[in-house]
Amino acid sequence: NPPFWIDIRIDATVLAFVTVTTILAAVVAGIVPALRASRADVMTVMNDEGRGTSSLRMGRFTRGLVVVEMALSFSLLVVSGLVIQSIANTATLDLGFAMRDVWTARVTLPEEDFPDETRKRQAMQDILDRLRLLPGANRVAASTSVPFGGPRTPIKLPDRQYQNDREYHSVHTLTVSSAFFDTLRIPLIEGRAFDDRDAASSLPTAIVNQSFVRTYLPKGALGERLALTSGAHQEWRTIVGVVPDLGIGKAPGDRVSEAIYLPMTQTPVSGITLLIQAVGPPLNLTGPARDAVRAVEPNLPIFNVNTIELAMHAQSWPFRVFGSLFTAFGAAALFLATIGLYGVMAFSVSRRTQEIGVRMAMGAAARSVLGMVLRQGLMQVLSGVLLGIGLAALLGRGLNMLLYGVSPYDPVTFAGIALVLVGTGLIACLIPARRAASVDPMQALRHQ
Repeated sequence: NPPFWIDIRIDATVLAFVTVTTILAAVVAGIVPALRASRADVMTVMNDEGRGTSSLRMGRFTRGLVVVEMALSFSLLVVSGLVIQSIANTATLDLGFAMRDVWTARVTLPEEDFPDETRKRQAMQDILDRLRLLPGANRVAASTSVPFGGPRTPIKLPDRQYQNDREYHSVHTLTVSSAFFDTLRIPLIEGRAFDDRDAASSLPTAIVNQSFVRTYLPKGALGERLALTSGAHQEWRTIVGVVPDLGIGKAPGDRVSEAIYLPMTQTPVSGITLLIQAVGPPLNLTGPARDAVRAVEPNLPIFNVNTIELAMHAQSWPFRVFGSLFTAFGAAALFLATIGLYGVMAFSVSRRTQEIGVRMAMGAAARSVLGMVLRQGLMQVLSGVLLGIGLAALLGRGLNMLLYGVSPYDPVTFAGIALVLVGTGLIACLIPARRAASVDPMQALRHQ
């Protein structure tokens, strides 16, 4: 943890930034009307006080600000709606593996204590053997990540020609123990899982997912070969099994990209994620599992202790954080835009009181006056919505990596937010419009 004086300095910096930003915003907000007032023509203003017909020119800048506020609120609300839909989609997503009863933790073997691959392989095997003896541990496995993803590794296939390294295919690679698929209840589609036949001295093997088969080996994967082109292990591997796709992608049914699973007995690693399928509450295994690891190496700690269910929930924090932020910003922008629209319309009605009185004295019905004011306000709202559609489309493209199961141009979201904005704008315009429609012509003609 940092010293307390660093926290104080950070807090002081944030406070200074907020203070300066607030002062600058106030200065800018005051300069604009001051400049407009200093450039005003005296005769125009005096004439306007008598007739009220130049208020359209004087309010043009203000109405423009309302349009911009409407556009910002529309775009922010659209983005928040898309992120909220993504949160709902991921909450109900079947990731393809067991989560509720699986305990997980991370273990890393220091290079200074385990310098060679033989010692790493033996230490990992000893840890897994001891964890299998724990009461409440049904199945035990390990992998380099939980339980999908992993780094992207370039590979090559025997029947492809590669002119340079940039033409190699890049796929996700995970190193797993033999009981990995059984522990997470991942079914095999074809072939077999890793077992004793995949020892360090045996021919190198691999298991691939369905996306890999669809992309590279549509005629069949079993018995085909591939080679990793990075790292120390670049030998050709034989595919012995095919498993379903796991994880989160961009649309249901297309959850992850191509992935390869390597046997841990043939690919020693320094850091692994332990996986225990528990009989009872998974977190009750934390103490016994820590003791089992220390029995292999006394100074070897375990960290990131959790259940897979909670770990997956933690990984979805960008959806929740961005969804909350954009919802708050969008609601604030909508509130300010509504208040601004109401203020502009109320000011316009007060400036045009004599004009409205003349119209009504010459036979204009209250309904036509009401419609005139509503049309003026709704034009600003619709202008803001049209501008906001383009802005929301740009923001949606930038946030595409955070969205799951929803298009950044989802028409339902766009239409729903547009209806909300138009409805809110209509309510903001209705009060000044009704006030204009209820003007007494005689009082309006005497209005100063």
